[in-house]
Amino acid sequence: MTSGSGYTINAGSSLWMQAASLDLDQVTLTADSIYVNANGSRLTVDDVTAFNGSLNLLATSALTAKGKIQALAGDILLDANIVTMEANASLNTAGSVAVNGTNQISLSEVIALSGTLAVNGGTTGINLHGLTVNNLLVNSDSSPLVDVTIGDVIVNNQAIVKSQTLELTMLFQVEHLI
Repeated sequence: MTSGSGYTINAGSSLWMQAASLDLDQVTLTADSIYVNANGSRLTVDDVTAFNGSLNLLATSALTAKGKIQALAGDILLDANIVTMEANASLNTAGSVAVNGTNQISLSEVIALSGTLAVNGGTTGINLHGLTVNNLLVNSDSSPLVDVTIGDVIVNNQAIVKSQTLELTMLFQVEHLI
């Protein structure tokens, strides 16, 4: 499925999409809960909002976020070989965020004030910038891990970074807010 310009897909309750490849650039998706799976290749999304439930974006190859990704009352799952947020993209949830990327993970402008941002994988690198989260968990069991970069991060409660071989660039302060 390939997108055009300025389309909106609005489902009253659940939105479920699955195809070998999904290019939803310049398409706005809204529903109570959202499940999008590019089970044969890559997924590109622009603005995606789940109002009351979970938001799941999955791809076998690359997942690219270009717009505002929001779960107003539920959790977010991003799962692909490569997970990337472009310069103007943001991710916001009242719940938690799980990001699974086998190869490369690059996140920016993530807000999860009540939940945990859990990042798993990233054999060639994990880059996290502009985060405001309650808890941060970064886990990579790859050996060797090429690079982990974390910058401009506010963690209200706890930050844990785990790896078999750790090459970590720490560019943040953990702030405990009362």
